[in-house]
Amino acid sequence: MLGRHALQRLLPDSPGISRAHGTLVRQGRRTYMPCYHPAATLYNGSLLGVLRQDFQRLRAHLDQAAATPPPAPLATADPAPPNEQLGLF
Repeated sequence: MLGRHALQRLLPDSPGISRAHGTLVRQGRRTYMPCYHPAATLYNGSLLGVLRQDFQRLRAHLDQAAATPPPAPLATADPAPPNEQLGLF
């Protein structure tokens, strides 16, 4: 998730971007990793190193997730039979 606005929209109860960036946040079945938006480095050049570190962490998390087998699918009930097509006449 890139930037403060996305963080506030998707995770309104989370701390600000300066505290949350680079950490994994799990909500339900989804996992988020807030990062500074790349445009932030245009206004504050000192964030470039931080942004690079965050993307390296993201790569490590993605590599770890790819190495982990996916969870078993949830059991579902038998699907309903298809509805019969009705004629016009």
